[in-house]
Amino acid sequence: AWEERVVIIEEIEELPLLSPHWISLLSRKPDTEGRGRIQTATLIEESLRLRPDRLVVGELRTADSLVFFESLTLGHGGSLSTIHASHLTGTRERLSSLLQFRRKTTEKPFSDKVVRDNLWCVFLDRGHPPRIVSVEPFR
Repeated sequence: AWEERVVIIEEIEELPLLSPHWISLLSRKPDTEGRGRIQTATLIEESLRLRPDRLVVGELRTADSLVFFESLTLGHGGSLSTIHASHLTGTRERLSSLLQFRRKTTEKPFSDKVVRDNLWCVFLDRGHPPRIVSVEPFR
């Protein structure tokens, strides 16, 4: 696993690079003149050119990061991201609304079933260190 090419995409650098084969890409807000913005979606799209074995996205919370789901359908099945919710139902609702928004904003073919069949939910209890509460398929 340490030899795999892993691309980590975050807004704030939090995840450690545990191997020289891993790289970190950071999104950026625009400067005071509105220039220099780098969106998460852009980083995800560009990272696919690096041909990563794994793609890790810090958190899915905006429609921009839905490009992540397309990467799942392109063979990056070992990818990982977080989405914040208090329970599995909340996670399903949030993800469903993101996918619905995605369908409305693109003409590219997109299969919710492919995404849902490849998702697992890992629930963590906040603490130091966080504790895994359960691991469940998303279905």
